[in-house]
Amino acid sequence: MADSPSTNCAMPKKQQNPSLESLPTDLLLDIFAKVAFYSIEDISYIKLTCKEFLRVAEHDYVYHNSSLEKFALQPLEWINSEKPFRHYVQVLSPNEEGSLNVIKVFEWKLTPEQRFNKERQAYFLRRCKESNNPKIMYREGMLEYFRETSSSSSIALAFENLKTAALNGQDDAMYVYNMLLM
Repeated sequence: MADSPSTNCAMPKKQQNPSLESLPTDLLLDIFAKVAFYSIEDISYIKLTCKEFLRVAEHDYVYHNSSLEKFALQPLEWINSEKPFRHYVQVLSPNEEGSLNVIKVFEWKLTPEQRFNKERQAYFLRRCKESNNPKIMYREGMLEYFRETSSSSSIALAFENLKTAALNGQDDAMYVYNMLLM
């Protein structure tokens, strides 16, 4: 009588389930950079899963490749400012002169939750800038170069930001930088 396959083979050792944690750090870094390129929310969730993922996701390479689509086009100095927000509203109501355009200024300070979110945004954008993220370099360069009150030193810095973004492959920055060189 022939032996059945189950009696002929040695019993395999207990297999371990592969997980993301078992991947090499370089591979995790590439994966997290791709995730950050497409979704800031998802990379935030990754950071919450474990200390190792947090450590890898805080690498400059991840910030260099991060998407900025969810962030308004605003300079970092505005995010970092401690001044209260000012909001100008055009109210259409008649006054004594018969005019309908009255501008009212509303000022408010941030709630603790809004302050926390603003600080998180500022941290994220600052880390992107420190990592030479081409998208933020382009934004900062555009805002500074075309600001009405720009000094010659700030225009030079804006030009450098545009150049850095262009050299890092940001298509819009490449176009603007080349147009300014003409």
